[in-house]
Amino acid sequence: MRSFKFAFQGIAEAVRTERNFRFMLAFFMLVTAAGAVFQITRYEWLAVLMCSGAVLGTEILNMAVEAAVDLAAEGKSALAKKAKDAAAGASLAVCIFAAAVGIIIFFPYIKALF
Repeated sequence: MRSFKFAFQGIAEAVRTERNFRFMLAFFMLVTAAGAVFQITRYEWLAVLMCSGAVLGTEILNMAVEAAVDLAAEGKSALAKKAKDAAAGASLAVCIFAAAVGIIIFFPYIKALF
């Protein structure tokens, strides 16, 4: 149970301190609302939830890498920059692919409105 407590504290810290995480969380809520409005299929829900979990989880990992690098690095360091840029790049890559899945799922529903 203590592990769950620490995990929830990590999520709460991301919500409190990470602007990008809050943006992604808000976007997740928007996508969830759109899924409910358009009544997407069970398999579309699976894709939306898997992508959303990957995006939010990767952003938390990015936060952890940045904090660990800041703790370990003394001042400016090319290796610290490389690690932080790679973590941010991983988060961006997951977001790009999640957005592509979102377009594939929601475009037909939006198109049907017009």
